[in-house]
Amino acid sequence: MTSVFALMSAEDLLVELLVAGALGHGLCHVTQRMKRLQPCLFRASAWLGGITGLLIAFSPSVSGDFTLAGVALTGLFTGALATCGWYLAVAVLAFVWQHVVTTPFRWLGRLNAARVRRRNQCNTSRAAVWNENQQADHLREQEQAKRDSERRQRDEQKRRDDSRFDCQMHYDRLAASLRDQFSPARLQEYFDRYMSDGSSADEVEDRAAKLRDMLDELSGGGTDRSRNGATLESVRQEFQTRRQEIQSAGFDEKTEASMLSSLAREEERAIRECGQS
Repeated sequence: MTSVFALMSAEDLLVELLVAGALGHGLCHVTQRMKRLQPCLFRASAWLGGITGLLIAFSPSVSGDFTLAGVALTGLFTGALATCGWYLAVAVLAFVWQHVVTTPFRWLGRLNAARVRRRNQCNTSRAAVWNENQQADHLREQEQAKRDSERRQRDEQKRRDDSRFDCQMHYDRLAASLRDQFSPARLQEYFDRYMSDGSSADEVEDRAAKLRDMLDELSGGGTDRSRNGATLESVRQEFQTRRQEIQSAGFDEKTEASMLSSLAREEERAIRECGQS
């Protein structure tokens, strides 16, 4: 009978296939990757062994010499032995694929993953630095805006205080002629109602100028009546004397400038009215 067992005895073939199965099983436990693949490799070997057993059992050289039961037993037996042989072959192929063919690709993958990881870390570091810089800039802008706001508030408060002080000094200078027409209580009422800290500095300065003009007008009425019949030269001489008195009184520069400005307006009004008379 011509068969696949013609070149060796059945005992030698049986031993070699069993050894091949044992080697395949051992190879499947060499590495952790092979251990994970072992169930799949065994199932693949069993399928291939079964197919091989069927092909051998139904080959003309075998099925022609045996009965149907003998063919079935032959196929079962040869399939089991073929499974052992296929087990070694599949294990060797899987080992070569996992640890020889794909190893360079895994190395390249690891290198690429490391490069991507470093790039991501670099980008993350840059993003963190950028965020820190943005936060620092935002804090600096907030602090600068706060300082600017505080400085503007101080400047505006100083302007309001200076305006009220100028009005007070102007009133004190004209108090003798204003006491019956504009009392200190009324002046304080103007300060509280129209020139308080709740008003803007521009409004306070504008109202202070109007208040000083009104005080000049109120004080100038009595003075003008006392100048009836006065000549233009005498009026100028009077205001020159008053100007010298202010300059020699020792006031601070700001107070002196305010008093001289008020005196200049009063002098201009007196000269104009003297010319009309």
